Amino acid sequence: YMIFGRGKGKLVIPGKNQCGNCHAFLEEDDEYCRKCGTKRGEGDFLPYENYETCVYGPPPEERDHICENCGFSWTNCVMLDKERYCPKCGKPVKVVEKGRERMKRKIIQNDVVALGELLIDFTENGTSAQGNPLMEANPGGAPCNVLAMLTKLGHKTTFVGKVGEDVFGYQLKDVLEEVGIGTKGLKLDAEVHTTLAIVHKLPNGDRDFSFYRNPGADMMLSEEDVDEELIKSAKIFHFGSLSMTSEPVKSATMKALGIAKDEGIIISFDPNLREPLWPSLEDAKREIAFGMSMCDILKISDNEITWFTGIDDYDEAVVKLFEDYPDIRMILLSKGPEGSCCYQKERHVTVKPFLQENTIETTGAGDTFCAGVLHYVLEHGLKDYDESEMTDMLTFANAAASIITTKRGALRVMPEAEEVEALVATRQTD
Repeated sequence: YMIFGRGKGKLVIPGKNQCGNCHAFLEEDDEYCRKCGTKRGEGDFLPYENYETCVYGPPPEERDHICENCGFSWTNCVMLDKERYCPKCGKPVKVVEKGRERMKRKIIQNDVVALGELLIDFTENGTSAQGNPLMEANPGGAPCNVLAMLTKLGHKTTFVGKVGEDVFGYQLKDVLEEVGIGTKGLKLDAEVHTTLAIVHKLPNGDRDFSFYRNPGADMMLSEEDVDEELIKSAKIFHFGSLSMTSEPVKSATMKALGIAKDEGIIISFDPNLREPLWPSLEDAKREIAFGMSMCDILKISDNEITWFTGIDDYDEAVVKLFEDYPDIRMILLSKGPEGSCCYQKERHVTVKPFLQENTIETTGAGDTFCAGVLHYVLEHGLKDYDESEMTDMLTFANAAASIITTKRGALRVMPEAEEVEALVATRQTD
């Protein structure tokens, strides 16, 4: 007979490495059966072919069986609910509650899991011989831009969302795998096509968006599509407001937020307001308010905070947000060519930008900035930072954001950490 578990096989020698009572497999140094507690060599052996027990397990600190009598620990990967006796002393043991699920989470731990839109950004890239604008199909979507930068900085990331089962959907899936973003949470919709956005650059350098999303596949993510264990695997859960514009993706977002909140996971929120995608600005304000009520870290732009609070003075607007949403621990305010600010309830810091002479477009700059902040939080923990720490965090994030403005198609061309650090170093030597 052969017994298999965790990819390994083992020859069963009847009467020698089987329990004489229940016929479960015994490890070489087991003195008692893990399943029934019978001492090795005792019991009337009868042939038995359903050999499911496997004792190849993880390191001791991740094991889910502990003997309170002698302290021996182990993991049984198949018969988790059937082992009740210690193989060393034969005494009854307790199974650590949810031990197997916890072990699984440790194995697939993610630094950041993000939920939201993944789409194609058609951006202008020159003019044809006939004078028509040439449009390049760039992979995009704010949450994935954030993950792409974090992946470049060495973090393990996974995306949760939906694309169409079409040429663009498969292109996007391939791109995520190419840049190293986990696709376990990515679903493909056979009926609704991948969301598309046309990005038009305005004379002042800003952008205008036209969306093909009525509906788009990103809107079709459902509660059933959200893997609870995947959300639980994150240190940080990141989301934006576009996943709350309509059902069923709104319910999927709320499910993921509830899981993250219950698990004590850090929640990061970037409203990323896109007015054309909302039935009304009142709807947008209501859902964004909900997002703010759930998050620990809020990244918001200058025009968004003015619109949301109705206050022109940024410092006063931030005070109002802290008063209305007391669970927010840190607010990051991005101000484009005027730099950025970091606010906590005791202090705040403003850091000037890195202005580039060869800026092409600003697509993804805010997302890259957000990723730079989350990188700092992952490296140092979310705490009450002093002014020096805030300055370091914003300087790195500003530098990363400025570099992405010199490239076209943010998700696929995020800067390396060394490139960002080199730009930061130029300020330190000024």
